[in-house]
Amino acid sequence: CCYNQGRYLRACLDSIGASTDVNLEQIVVDDGSTDETPQVILDWFSSIDECWRRHVKIIRNQSNQGLPESCNAALALARSRFVLRVDADDWIDPHALSRMKIALSHEMEGGAMAVFAGYTLTDEQGTAGRVIAHNEERHPGCAMYVTRAAHEVKYRDGLEHYEGKEFHDRFLSRFKASYLDEPLWFYRQHHSSKTHAHEEKRERIVNAGMTIGVGGNWETSSSCTL
Repeated sequence: CCYNQGRYLRACLDSIGASTDVNLEQIVVDDGSTDETPQVILDWFSSIDECWRRHVKIIRNQSNQGLPESCNAALALARSRFVLRVDADDWIDPHALSRMKIALSHEMEGGAMAVFAGYTLTDEQGTAGRVIAHNEERHPGCAMYVTRAAHEVKYRDGLEHYEGKEFHDRFLSRFKASYLDEPLWFYRQHHSSKTHAHEEKRERIVNAGMTIGVGGNWETSSSCTL
């Protein structure tokens, strides 16, 4: 899903195309972007071969619907056994999908329905920095879920912030997860990201209306809605 992150989107899309696991489908959601995002998607789609295009689905929202709604629209189209969300300003290692798919397939025998991999922090230009090999904080970025389980949980419509954390915590209140101690995705840090652009607002949400309930489930006040 992408909203006005066109400057980073091509690197994200290309990283998925470079995956060593080619048995996948790629769903791209433009959430009513007003920047170069539509053109980036068009240029990228024109550059890939006809065989790969058969694996691609593109959604263009006429207006900005919000990240949870866009994620749910993508989930509704997902037909693969597993699903992984890659934010438009992040990207994945070529071996990420195959490594996580193997790990999750194995861990499902013990009841796990998601796998969380480590990641590498980068600056705005994509220069690699600190490596978080073990995802101790359970960062939900680029986590791989069993699709049918993700369908049961879904993202909570209307959340402007913490939609990934809220989804993740509700997911873990119902299902087990496993952890892969390998840095398999790249987390770009920049000032226009939701995390950094709205730090004060996110802090107010936490202080005013977000509490951690049973099983790590986050309950939010109406101040979180769009």
